[in-house]
Amino acid sequence: MTLGEPFEIGLVERPTTGFRWRLVEVPEGIELIDTAYLASPDATGVGGDGQRRFRLCAIRSGKFALRFVLIRSWESAAREEHDVEIEVTA
Repeated sequence: MTLGEPFEIGLVERPTTGFRWRLVEVPEGIELIDTAYLASPDATGVGGDGQRRFRLCAIRSGKFALRFVLIRSWESAAREEHDVEIEVTA
């Protein structure tokens, strides 16, 4: 990743199940620009898969760990976790 250049991380999500991907904590040095759900072009009806996209930007160089959890808002335990490590250079 390049310092100051936005990047995206996408995770498969099926919103009709109630589960949503969340970024557990935004590390210092990273900014969350936005998050959005995009339906898959192959999804033809209710219940289809899509992708939760997180748009982020690094505001300083270094190595960062991002942890995402797939969780329902009314539950405390995550169904799945996904870790991403990135290295940002100037």
